[in-house]
Amino acid sequence: MSLKDLSLVIFPILLISAIACAEENNRITGQDWLLMSREEKGAYIFTAMEVLKKDGVPLGKTPDQYTSLIDSDLVNNPNALKADVTNILASVVYENDPGAREAIDKLRK
Repeated sequence: MSLKDLSLVIFPILLISAIACAEENNRITGQDWLLMSREEKGAYIFTAMEVLKKDGVPLGKTPDQYTSLIDSDLVNNPNALKADVTNILASVVYENDPGAREAIDKLRK
């Protein structure tokens, strides 16, 4: 099986797993995030982005860009290690996508 074939099998499994976690309200902390593989992070971010989009939050970056921003945030802010990654994502979006601020402010109320 080639690497491409393998990724076609693994990515959907990771995506289903991430969706299941989100639906079960399993909390993924910043510490958990640091232990996740790049593929797991991508699947989780994709799912979290879909939730934000459904809530009317416009997103201007790719999942990879948000993943990198979260990684940087966790390195620069060790206090975020205990925070929920979805909240960290919302914070990253708020800081880096000014067009999303109004929608996020509405969600916070």
